[in-house]
Amino acid sequence: MTTHFTHFTCVETAVFIGSQDALSDSGLERNLRIPLYRLEYRDLGPDRVSLNVPGVIYSPLFCAEFDAIDIGMKLHDLGYTGLYRPVCPSLPNPKMVADEIRRTCPATEVRLWEVKPEIPVRLVAV
Repeated sequence: MTTHFTHFTCVETAVFIGSQDALSDSGLERNLRIPLYRLEYRDLGPDRVSLNVPGVIYSPLFCAEFDAIDIGMKLHDLGYTGLYRPVCPSLPNPKMVADEIRRTCPATEVRLWEVKPEIPVRLVAV
């Protein structure tokens, strides 16, 4: 169940659409403090969205199987009105990308989840 207020959304569950590798690369499993479920793109259907009513849906911005435009259109067709967060690296113009996705699913709140690359730390003995 999700509670929507004007400036606040209480999210109780999240769904990631995509492969296990894409989920691992996203860092969501380390950073989220709510239950996170993973679905393959082919499994995204009315039974998954209407029964679970996830408060937020994540997916890669693009991958071999689909991109965020495909997900946006599918979410629109399914009547999803929650939060959709495509996962991507830092982009030069994230607003333009989010606006393009928003046009495919106007009833859904779209905000990009930008993943900053982790800088490996090396300890050197001097």
